[in-house]
Amino acid sequence: MFFFRHGIDPQPLDTISNSGSTDYPAWRERTQKEHDFRSSFVHRVILDDPLYGLVASQSVELLYGDGTTRTASTDEEGVVEVDALRGVSVKIRFGQGDEPRERLVFLDLPSVDSDVGVWQRLHNLGYGQVADPPAEPDDQNELLRMANNFAMENGLEPGLIIESPVRVALRTAHDHDMRSWPNRFEQEEALPEEVEGENDKESVS
Repeated sequence: MFFFRHGIDPQPLDTISNSGSTDYPAWRERTQKEHDFRSSFVHRVILDDPLYGLVASQSVELLYGDGTTRTASTDEEGVVEVDALRGVSVKIRFGQGDEPRERLVFLDLPSVDSDVGVWQRLHNLGYGQVADPPAEPDDQNELLRMANNFAMENGLEPGLIIESPVRVALRTAHDHDMRSWPNRFEQEEALPEEVEGENDKESVS
């Protein structure tokens, strides 16, 4: 399968071709040559912090681990898209209030089953206390502190080790949940009690 920058080129004559068909000589010629291409994987990062707040609709500077830099902008939800294939991490520089800030985001994350995977996700979510953390935990007590803080904020029991439910919740919070911090901790309004005899209605949120 080939991917072309501006779609399939040349355009096909029909939707399918028979086996051994010569309808597409240009395609046949291209398959006989070597082609260099670069793939990319976009990682969406929320610049939101429980202490400093949301960085929305703002220009930021991205410093990738491969040495390249570029300028990007966050959207109204504080989301900035970064190229996850430009090294194992990216430093994001931005201003917040009168203070210049810098945030290191790990991109090539190991499984959450490993302590390294837990460490990097917790730092990405803002539970760390240093702006430029190492890629691997250098202090097991600090790792446990961050994990327990995360657990308590997500209704889980803290402990002396990082249990499986905490790891599963962390994977969901980091890898799948794109809500900003305020929305993560909003309390759902209590639903009114059902009145006997009324038809059930589907709730739409």
